[in-house]
Amino acid sequence: MSTAYLGYQDIKNALIERNINPADYKINAELMAVNLKQIEVFLTDLEERTIELLARIRVQMKYDMPLGSKLQAFFIRTHGADIKKEEIEKESKKLRKEIEETKTKSQKEIEEILKKHNLSNKPGL
Repeated sequence: MSTAYLGYQDIKNALIERNINPADYKINAELMAVNLKQIEVFLTDLEERTIELLARIRVQMKYDMPLGSKLQAFFIRTHGADIKKEEIEKESKKLRKEIEETKTKSQKEIEEILKKHNLSNKPGL
């Protein structure tokens, strides 16, 4: 994001300094927008796959037990169960909720810090 921001600053400054014309600026800005959209799509897909993997790990952890518990389970027959798709979906939903709560909390913390230091969270400031 920092590189994208710096790249935009370069083309904006080039326009202001009249090193490029408005048509070139527009082309460069549109290319940057397309590239950022591709990054967004990639990151969204990566986030989805990461959530699914984390949910699967959480469910698997419920089945993995310490040695003592495994010995007890031998007699009770509670281990070795296959992970069900529904369990992963349920855990994914729970994980997504936790992520949203964390995002909300983080955004509030960022806003409080910006207020404390009399800064704005607007781009370019």
